Amino acid sequence: MTTNNVVPVDNPFYNADRRRAAALWAHWLADDDAGMRQIMHEALDADRLHHLPLSIMMVALDVSPVLLTQAAKFREVAALYGYVEVDEEANRDPGSGR
Repeated sequence: MTTNNVVPVDNPFYNADRRRAAALWAHWLADDDAGMRQIMHEALDADRLHHLPLSIMMVALDVSPVLLTQAAKFREVAALYGYVEVDEEANRDPGSGR
């Protein structure tokens, strides 16, 4: 398999990060909670958990490069969730602690 994003040696997104990200996608698609937890623990043990979110996005771009053309849609969705978040905050019960 070839990837769209070639990883130079000095890039912080190592092959192990991408392997974990691809495995996380596979476990999620298979509804395998135990597998997802295993990947998260592996990343944590390797002190690479903070690299996992961006690696997940990079693997998604490897699989579906058309996502690169969807920046406007992502901004639209982010704005929508922002409005929903503000509405939730406005309607939150101050005594609920959430």
